[in-house]
Amino acid sequence: MNQFDTEEIDVALFNEDIHSLPNIILVEAKNWSNRVGSIEVAWLLTKLQNRGLDFGILVTTHGITGDAADLSRAHAQVAAALVQKRRLIVITTAEIQALQDTDALVKLIKTKLCGLAVTGTVS
Repeated sequence: MNQFDTEEIDVALFNEDIHSLPNIILVEAKNWSNRVGSIEVAWLLTKLQNRGLDFGILVTTHGITGDAADLSRAHAQVAAALVQKRRLIVITTAEIQALQDTDALVKLIKTKLCGLAVTGTVS
């Protein structure tokens, strides 16, 4: 919890290895039976903004709501954050389970960041 008991952070990582990313990365985890909606995505982006951070990771069981091609629902929140220079990637639990080592995690993050830059939302 933050000092005011208004915002909970699941994980804060200190990054020293991926030089294109900031030193502090917030990670939110949602182990839900459904996809994560736009309200939760917007709230995570607000947490990043409130801390002056420009990058975060959302770990989900089933991804986020909406259609990436139409930038609907939660995808609209991810796209809108890019204008404010905030980047959010989504990693599913299946993607995490498929990782063999930390090099594979770094490659996954870089691939998702490139996808975000090209498409304007998460894949």
